[in-house]
Amino acid sequence: GGTAWRLVLAPLDAPAHPGYLTPLTCERAYYAGGRGVCLVEVTEGLTIKYFADLFDDRFARLHRLSLTGLPSRTRVAPDGRLAAITVFETGHSYVDAGFSTRTTLVDTMAGQTLTDLESFVVSRDGKPFRAEDFNFWGVTFAQDSNRFYATLATGGVKYLVEGDAASR
Repeated sequence: GGTAWRLVLAPLDAPAHPGYLTPLTCERAYYAGGRGVCLVEVTEGLTIKYFADLFDDRFARLHRLSLTGLPSRTRVAPDGRLAAITVFETGHSYVDAGFSTRTTLVDTMAGQTLTDLESFVVSRDGKPFRAEDFNFWGVTFAQDSNRFYATLATGGVKYLVEGDAASR
Protein backbone atom coordinates (compact mmCIF):
# COMPACT_ATOMS: atom_id res chain seq x y z
CA GLY A 1 0.00 0.00 0.00
CA GLY A 2 0.83 3.64 -0.01
CA THR A 3 1.56 6.05 2.77
CA ALA A 4 -1.37 7.46 4.72
CA TRP A 5 -1.28 11.07 5.81
CA ARG A 6 -3.40 13.19 8.10
CA LEU A 7 -5.67 15.39 6.02
CA VAL A 8 -4.96 19.07 6.64
CA LEU A 9 -7.04 22.01 5.41
CA ALA A 10 -4.91 25.03 4.45
CA PRO A 11 -5.58 28.17 2.39
CA LEU A 12 -4.43 27.94 -1.24
CA ASP A 13 -2.79 31.35 -1.03
CA ALA A 14 -0.79 30.30 2.06
CA PRO A 15 -0.10 26.55 1.88
CA ALA A 16 2.67 26.80 4.50
CA HIS A 17 0.09 28.15 6.99
CA PRO A 18 -0.44 25.68 9.86
CA GLY A 19 -3.99 24.98 8.65
CA TYR A 20 -6.62 22.81 10.30
CA LEU A 21 -5.69 19.22 11.16
CA THR A 22 -8.72 17.03 10.42
CA PRO A 23 -9.41 13.69 12.12
CA LEU A 24 -9.02 11.89 8.75
CA THR A 25 -6.03 9.80 7.68
CA CYS A 26 -6.00 9.16 3.93
CA GLU A 27 -3.85 7.69 1.20
CA ARG A 28 -5.69 9.88 -1.31
CA ALA A 29 -8.39 12.50 -0.77
CA TYR A 30 -10.53 14.99 -2.66
CA TYR A 31 -13.19 17.48 -1.58
CA ALA A 32 -15.76 19.60 -3.45
CA GLY A 33 -19.30 20.86 -2.97
CA GLY A 34 -19.52 19.95 0.70
CA ARG A 35 -18.52 16.29 0.25
CA GLY A 36 -15.19 14.50 0.28
CA VAL A 37 -13.63 11.11 -0.32
CA CYS A 38 -10.80 9.73 1.80
CA LEU A 39 -9.23 6.50 0.46
CA VAL A 40 -7.91 4.43 3.36
CA GLU A 41 -5.96 1.25 4.01
CA VAL A 42 -6.85 -0.78 7.11
CA THR A 43 -4.74 -3.68 8.40
CA GLU A 44 -6.71 -6.37 10.21
CA GLY A 45 -4.29 -9.04 11.43
CA LEU A 46 -2.47 -10.21 8.29
CA THR A 47 -5.15 -8.84 5.95
CA ILE A 48 -5.08 -5.43 4.30
CA LYS A 49 -8.44 -3.96 3.31
CA TYR A 50 -9.19 -0.79 1.41
CA PHE A 51 -12.10 1.60 1.91
CA ALA A 52 -13.48 4.91 0.68
CA ASP A 53 -14.70 7.06 3.54
CA LEU A 54 -17.22 9.66 2.35
CA PHE A 55 -17.16 12.73 4.59
CA ASP A 56 -18.98 16.03 5.02
CA ASP A 57 -17.87 19.64 5.40
CA ARG A 58 -17.02 19.01 9.07
CA PHE A 59 -14.76 16.07 8.10
CA ALA A 60 -17.15 13.60 9.73
CA ARG A 61 -17.36 10.19 8.05
CA LEU A 62 -20.85 9.65 6.64
CA HIS A 63 -20.35 6.37 4.79
CA ARG A 64 -17.65 3.70 4.34
CA LEU A 65 -17.48 1.75 1.08
CA SER A 66 -15.32 -1.32 0.51
CA LEU A 67 -12.85 -1.04 -2.35
CA THR A 68 -11.81 -3.91 -4.62
CA GLY A 69 -8.12 -3.01 -4.78
CA LEU A 70 -5.27 -0.68 -3.92
CA PRO A 71 -6.45 2.98 -3.97
CA SER A 72 -5.09 5.01 -6.87
CA ARG A 73 -7.05 8.27 -7.14
CA THR A 74 -10.36 9.97 -6.51
CA ARG A 75 -12.27 13.06 -7.64
CA VAL A 76 -15.50 14.68 -6.46
CA ALA A 77 -17.83 16.56 -8.83
CA PRO A 78 -18.11 20.33 -8.21
CA ASP A 79 -21.60 19.99 -6.66
CA GLY A 80 -20.36 17.19 -4.35
CA ARG A 81 -23.04 14.65 -5.36
CA LEU A 82 -20.84 12.29 -7.42
CA ALA A 83 -17.35 10.96 -6.91
CA ALA A 84 -15.06 8.80 -9.03
CA ILE A 85 -12.76 6.29 -7.35
CA THR A 86 -10.00 4.39 -9.15
CA VAL A 87 -8.26 1.34 -7.70
CA PHE A 88 -5.57 -1.03 -8.97
CA GLU A 89 -6.71 -4.64 -9.21
CA THR A 90 -5.21 -7.98 -10.12
CA GLY A 91 -7.00 -10.65 -12.12
CA HIS A 92 -9.50 -8.11 -13.45
CA SER A 93 -8.67 -8.19 -17.17
CA TYR A 94 -6.22 -9.34 -19.81
CA VAL A 95 -3.67 -6.57 -19.71
CA ASP A 96 -0.30 -6.54 -21.43
CA ALA A 97 0.89 -3.62 -19.31
CA GLY A 98 0.73 -5.71 -16.14
CA PHE A 99 -1.85 -3.69 -14.22
CA SER A 100 -5.56 -3.25 -14.22
CA THR A 101 -7.75 -0.44 -12.92
CA ARG A 102 -11.38 -0.22 -11.90
CA THR A 103 -13.06 3.18 -11.78
CA THR A 104 -16.44 3.50 -10.15
CA LEU A 105 -18.87 6.36 -9.76
CA VAL A 106 -20.29 6.86 -6.28
CA ASP A 107 -23.37 8.70 -5.00
CA THR A 108 -21.82 10.63 -2.09
CA MET A 109 -25.19 11.56 -0.59
CA ALA A 110 -26.57 7.99 -0.41
CA GLY A 111 -23.16 6.43 0.16
CA GLN A 112 -23.62 3.92 -2.65
CA THR A 113 -21.58 2.74 -5.62
CA LEU A 114 -23.54 3.56 -8.77
CA THR A 115 -21.62 1.96 -11.61
CA ASP A 116 -18.24 0.94 -12.99
CA LEU A 117 -17.02 2.95 -16.01
CA GLU A 118 -16.54 -0.36 -17.84
CA SER A 119 -20.34 -0.67 -17.96
CA PHE A 120 -20.64 2.60 -19.95
CA VAL A 121 -21.36 2.53 -23.67
CA VAL A 122 -18.22 3.68 -25.47
CA SER A 123 -18.10 4.83 -29.08
CA ARG A 124 -15.26 5.92 -31.32
CA ASP A 125 -15.87 7.76 -34.58
CA GLY A 126 -19.61 7.18 -34.08
CA LYS A 127 -19.30 3.39 -33.83
CA PRO A 128 -19.45 1.09 -30.76
CA PHE A 129 -16.01 0.56 -29.26
CA ARG A 130 -15.42 -2.31 -26.83
CA ALA A 131 -12.50 -4.48 -25.72
CA GLU A 132 -11.79 -6.86 -22.85
CA ASP A 133 -8.73 -4.89 -21.76
CA PHE A 134 -10.44 -1.50 -21.14
CA ASN A 135 -8.88 0.39 -18.22
CA PHE A 136 -10.30 3.75 -17.12
CA TRP A 137 -8.66 6.21 -14.74
CA GLY A 138 -7.98 9.89 -14.16
CA VAL A 139 -11.58 11.15 -13.98
CA THR A 140 -12.08 14.92 -13.95
CA PHE A 141 -15.61 16.31 -13.65
CA ALA A 142 -16.82 19.29 -15.67
CA GLN A 143 -18.52 22.26 -13.96
CA ASP A 144 -22.01 20.76 -14.57
CA SER A 145 -21.01 17.81 -12.31
CA ASN A 146 -22.43 15.32 -14.86
CA ARG A 147 -20.00 15.44 -17.78
CA PHE A 148 -16.55 14.08 -17.08
CA TYR A 149 -13.27 13.28 -18.80
CA ALA A 150 -11.16 10.18 -18.19
CA THR A 151 -8.28 8.20 -19.63
CA LEU A 152 -9.17 4.95 -21.41
CA ALA A 153 -6.35 2.54 -22.21
CA THR A 154 -6.86 -0.39 -24.56
CA GLY A 155 -4.61 -2.29 -26.96
CA GLY A 156 -1.58 -0.29 -25.83
CA VAL A 157 -3.23 3.03 -26.79
CA LYS A 158 -4.46 5.72 -24.39
CA TYR A 159 -7.54 7.80 -25.24
CA LEU A 160 -9.07 10.85 -23.61
CA VAL A 161 -12.79 10.10 -23.34
CA GLU A 162 -15.73 12.34 -22.53
CA GLY A 163 -18.51 10.77 -20.49
CA ASP A 164 -22.03 11.57 -19.35
CA ALA A 165 -22.72 10.18 -15.87
CA ALA A 166 -26.52 10.40 -16.13
CA SER A 167 -26.92 8.63 -19.47
CA ARG A 168 -23.83 6.37 -19.12
